[in-house]
Amino acid sequence: MRLKHAGAAALALAACGCVPQVDSKAGDQVAATFYRQVAAKDYAAIYQGSAPELKNSVTLELFTGMMQRIDRKLGACGAPQKQMSWRVNMTNAGVFRDQGYQRTCANGRLDETVTTVTRGGRTVLAGYHANSPVLMTD
Repeated sequence: MRLKHAGAAALALAACGCVPQVDSKAGDQVAATFYRQVAAKDYAAIYQGSAPELKNSVTLELFTGMMQRIDRKLGACGAPQKQMSWRVNMTNAGVFRDQGYQRTCANGRLDETVTTVTRGGRTVLAGYHANSPVLMTD
């Protein structure tokens, strides 16, 4: 019986618009812009246009250095392939969406997570994580 009530409550919340909608299209557009800026090596523009969550976690200098290291260690990378790895977290601070990507680069595979946040109808980059064994070598 409880399951029926929980389902009805969830349906009612969704119908009234009380649960924020996850705008996957906006997140995908932010990721596409991010990857265009990465290809152009415009790391300062990525940083400047990002959410406070990214800016509070790393300085512009460290972010730029990290991105340059990825570029230097992995070499030229192909287009990002969207993975079936994603997560949505709705908080009072906004709707956060993690989307996994994978790129094949000259020196190995690069697994990435692009995090976006939506607040007040605006979606921006909130985080970026890169993973590759190549990044662990000198």
